[in-house]
Amino acid sequence: MARQKKKNKFVGFWAAVLLRFSSRKKHPITGQDLKKTEFKTDSRAIGVNFNDKIRRVFRPKWLKKHTQSK
Repeated sequence: MARQKKKNKFVGFWAAVLLRFSSRKKHPITGQDLKKTEFKTDSRAIGVNFNDKIRRVFRPKWLKKHTQSK
């Protein structure tokens, strides 16, 4: 039993070492990568329609508060 545990640890260690060195390196993120993952936040663009009752409830949360500059 102890011999099997020792063997499993040995094989596991070398498997981890091989995977570490054989794995591909990450490439830097480009503008195209970001464009692929970008999703549209416009409700019409994603095919969701809100009726006026829902709009009245959520409109204050959606609107940004602006301060008037002098």
